[in-house]
Amino acid sequence: MALDVDVDRVVGVTISMRTDFDPDRETMKLWREATGNGWLNTHNPNGEWLYGVETFVHPNYRGKGIGSQLMDARFALARKLNLRGMIAGGMIMDYHHVAKWMSPEDYVAEVVAGKRFDTNLTKQIAKGFEIGKLIPDYCDDPRSCNYGVTIIWRNPDYRPDTP
Repeated sequence: MALDVDVDRVVGVTISMRTDFDPDRETMKLWREATGNGWLNTHNPNGEWLYGVETFVHPNYRGKGIGSQLMDARFALARKLNLRGMIAGGMIMDYHHVAKWMSPEDYVAEVVAGKRFDTNLTKQIAKGFEIGKLIPDYCDDPRSCNYGVTIIWRNPDYRPDTP
């Protein structure tokens, strides 16, 4: 959680849970399935991956690095728990601007190549996430035309022989 202590206000929140996932074999589940419709009853306390459920930053505080700090806190948690890394479904938030004439695959490829900026995915790539498979109907959001893409951060400090 991020606080503005000057006004005693919550300005950002990130929600995560542990899960099992093989990013080299599995296809990401839809958000509602992966999270138990948002109730997080799919949390596996012994899961080897951190699943990024959601992150929110108050609109008046966006662009100030709060989301980045929240992501860094997730990475620190994955390191502390010696998890393999973090996975999530990253929304392609600006896809709706070009959806009439560009496929989501081409859109993601252009974002990954740095030819196009996406409000969400570009930032996740900059934080070190690998881009995996496209996820149709990942979420209910018209900005992404309901598409997400699997994002994967592999913990560079993961030690497989250490519990």
